Amino acid sequence: MDRRLLVLALGMFALGTDSFVVAGILPQISHVFHASIGAAGQMTTAYALTYALLAPTIAALAAGIPRKRLLLIGLGLFVVSNLATTIAPSLGLALLARVLAGVGAATFSPTATGAGAMLVPPERRGFALSVIVAGLTTATALGSPIGAVIGGLSDWRWTFVFVAALGGVAFIGVWALLPEMELAPAITLGKRIAPIADARVALTLATTLLAMSGIFTVYTYFSVVFDHAVGGQAIVLGVLLVMWGATGTVSNLLAGRLIDSFGSHKVIVLMLGLLVVDMVSFPWTSLHVWSAALAIAVGRLRMGHTRSAAAPACYAGARHCAGPDRTEYGGHLFWRNGGRHYRRGGDPRHRRTSTRVCRRSAGSPCATGVRIGDAAHHGRIRTAAGRGRITGLTIPLAWKGTPGMAFCLASLCRHCPWHHG
Repeated sequence: MDRRLLVLALGMFALGTDSFVVAGILPQISHVFHASIGAAGQMTTAYALTYALLAPTIAALAAGIPRKRLLLIGLGLFVVSNLATTIAPSLGLALLARVLAGVGAATFSPTATGAGAMLVPPERRGFALSVIVAGLTTATALGSPIGAVIGGLSDWRWTFVFVAALGGVAFIGVWALLPEMELAPAITLGKRIAPIADARVALTLATTLLAMSGIFTVYTYFSVVFDHAVGGQAIVLGVLLVMWGATGTVSNLLAGRLIDSFGSHKVIVLMLGLLVVDMVSFPWTSLHVWSAALAIAVGRLRMGHTRSAAAPACYAGARHCAGPDRTEYGGHLFWRNGGRHYRRGGDPRHRRTSTRVCRRSAGSPCATGVRIGDAAHHGRIRTAAGRGRITGLTIPLAWKGTPGMAFCLASLCRHCPWHHG
């Protein structure tokens, strides 16, 4: 294994850990800053939204900066910002530090994938990219649970010290092992996001975004939603988080076989329907550790199958910038939405509040994603002839309940690119 690829993967591992690590220490942050759970949850939003929105922008604007220097700048800012989070005296300053950490992540991530492709011969570039991206996948399965256990057994600030240490090791590795590389080809921001104008890509991303929204709302407030099952035990919380990440990884591996056998259309329709049922059941399954573990495992398996089924359409339209990683946008949108529900609901540890959060924040986005397929089926999404551009789109975001769900599921994706996949 090329050590240079492992260094880049470690950097991605640090970035991914920082994306999800707040989920395990949210009550502590809320208590220290005397803020509501919803307000404390914005520490995830600040980082993740900055990361998602600036990644394509920085990649376009910084094309003239040498790759190695850009990697070091991104990791350096990431490390310093996470350390700054540990000494922030108020939630406002902590949020500012999280934004700066997101800038560092947005600088490193696209540069790392480009650098990894240049470090190996053309025939090994697919393998190199898989190694680097594996850092993000592993972060969900290991990085976030480890950080949660560290915070639960000591102080939440040590969790961010752990993240900063990961970034620091990656910084040293990049500085010591990576050679100077040629400048990245200049690709404008417009060209990077141009594939979204293709109706096939846009519909795929919209459906995936809304489906993933419900999942990541629950994940951000994981320690609160599963408070009854965890019982204040950091180890139990860590085990449940490991299950979340591990079952997602297994699901991604199994999804390919199902899609090859039955087609992506059937897989995504079935899994979205089951995912809605799983989310609605969380208020009851989250009360006991064994039922919570089962619900997490089943939900993550369905999530992975849904994401994997949608991915081919994204890659078909835009291999260089529109992939399944865009599911992050769903998390960013509803991390904030979930916080709003918590602020309205009072004590988030009360079962009724948990019910409202799960049903509004989780089930509703999944159902709305299904509704997009319904809109396409009835012609509310019109495509300009020969150009594949969306000229009109009506998405009933206020559609909250489940009436008509069976019909919407049956019509989902009938005009989407994975229908014939």
